[in-house]
Amino acid sequence: MENNPSAIDKLFDENNNDNIVLFNSKGEPTEFEQAALIPLEGKVYAILSLAVPNEDIAEDEGIVFSIETREDGERSLRLVVDDGIIERVFEIYESLLDNLPEDDETDEEDLFEDDFDDQLDDILGDILDEDDESSEKE
Repeated sequence: MENNPSAIDKLFDENNNDNIVLFNSKGEPTEFEQAALIPLEGKVYAILSLAVPNEDIAEDEGIVFSIETREDGERSLRLVVDDGIIERVFEIYESLLDNLPEDDETDEEDLFEDDFDDQLDDILGDILDEDDESSEKE
């Protein structure tokens, strides 16, 4: 792994709980805390929260991003604006939280039951296979 992992590398590294920085279209940085990765219908969604809340987004609100593979083979985060997808992602997230033992501290590792881990592994395998195929074409 490289010395300065990308935001997506940090998200997929279960041992990395560091905040990630994303840049808007104007190049302005925003720091986010990692909340969870949620597999849904063959895609992976990231729930992130602002490291420093602002007047538009409260401290306990999460923002849903999809992990997309661009034409150049690079992975990127895209803000999800579809209310239906956002609602389903949060339903899964809340279900995972509800199934945690009460005496456990909640962290990203605890949020996945075996079936979700398996789904995520399958999706990640497909994404990595796509990356390998893209690399071979170059």
